[in-house]
Amino acid sequence: MFTRYLIFSLRQHISCLFFNFPVRRKHHGVTESMTANKNISRKIIINFSAIQFIYFASIVPYMLFAVVFLEYRGLTNSQIGVVMSAAAIAAIVIQMCVSDFADRYNHIPLKFIIILFYIIVLFIGGIFIYGSPSIIAIMVAFTFAQALVISVLSLLSAAFMQFQNTGLNINFGIPRGSGSISCALTTYVLGVVVQNHSPEILFPIQLFLSVLFILSILILPKPESITGRHPDQSDKAEKPSSLVGMLKGNPTFVMFMFAVIFSSVSQSYMNFMINLVRSVGGGTVDLGAAIFINCIFELPPMLLAFWLLKKYKNLNLLVLSIIVTLVKTIGVALAPSVGWIYFSLTLSFAANGIFYLISVYYINEIVKPNERTRGQALIGLCSFAGLGAVIGGVVDGFLIDQFGVNAMMLFCTVCGIISVVLMFYTAKMHQKHFGRSPVVSKS
Repeated sequence: MFTRYLIFSLRQHISCLFFNFPVRRKHHGVTESMTANKNISRKIIINFSAIQFIYFASIVPYMLFAVVFLEYRGLTNSQIGVVMSAAAIAAIVIQMCVSDFADRYNHIPLKFIIILFYIIVLFIGGIFIYGSPSIIAIMVAFTFAQALVISVLSLLSAAFMQFQNTGLNINFGIPRGSGSISCALTTYVLGVVVQNHSPEILFPIQLFLSVLFILSILILPKPESITGRHPDQSDKAEKPSSLVGMLKGNPTFVMFMFAVIFSSVSQSYMNFMINLVRSVGGGTVDLGAAIFINCIFELPPMLLAFWLLKKYKNLNLLVLSIIVTLVKTIGVALAPSVGWIYFSLTLSFAANGIFYLISVYYINEIVKPNERTRGQALIGLCSFAGLGAVIGGVVDGFLIDQFGVNAMMLFCTVCGIISVVLMFYTAKMHQKHFGRSPVVSKS
């Protein structure tokens, strides 16, 4: 039954992307308006799918092959852990400053900020290709570049939700699913390419993808061009509260942040997946295959997004995703071979696949309209590439150097257990503060 629904969903999505079936109404004005909205929605979905596809391809050298590249340039696991943690800290600072700026000055399009970030990333990539930096210079440059590409993800989520908030019927699952496909394919291909050549080939490819990403962002329209009003403005025109005020006024959101932090730490082993793969006799190609499986199994929930949101409460789906994330971590920890690692990573369909998608909608609903960019950024800084990377990067690198990968996986498993407890407490607080409806306010 699930397979039948998946095939049907794929057919429906393809039809929505490439064909237009106007809804017939007696009043021609209504028909024309609905047709126009469908055309706009289709173009936005196509544009964002291209953006997500290219973005997730461009971050592979900086994220999933970071250990491979930095090891090749002479860094130890402990130094690499410091880079990962420093990048996450820098990303936290960047996201908080930029999201606060974007909420207060929402007349400045988010896409301009994203383009600026990637121009800097292009410059740093050029240093890796044409320069011969020292170990310290590599650590500083890589930290800053990784922080910028991490920060872009939450900005992309916020930018997409701005179009959703204009009233368009847009499925975020399609663009996010294209990102998972891209990440899977790029990682697999780069795994083979790096094995046959060297990690030095990573950054010429990254520069090319960065240019494509900038071009795809440039053609994205402004959301206010659809309604004539910025979608994150509330009807009462109230000013955004301070960060402290926002957090004090929404304890459910704060508890969810803590659950996300520990869940993300429980998955921080993904940064050191090459070490895990080597520990059971694998190599770079196996790393590419592992990441491919992890990403490609995120896809089904993306395609079934609207169906999931209609049938189940988003909070229940998030609780499920945190539990499955723990099971996935335990599976990887106990894996005796590369094949078992592959099998454990298939659980991504109910772990990351659900979380990455549903959390965007959940945050959009439980924070005020004029705090949405900040809300998306806060969850981004708590996630796998934020505080999770800060804690995981330092601790994982140290544990591997001193005690081996088994110690790292034990640490990740304990953090996963804590995340499940915190997520259940989040659900309890949600019922107390919001009852059945998670909505604080909608534009």
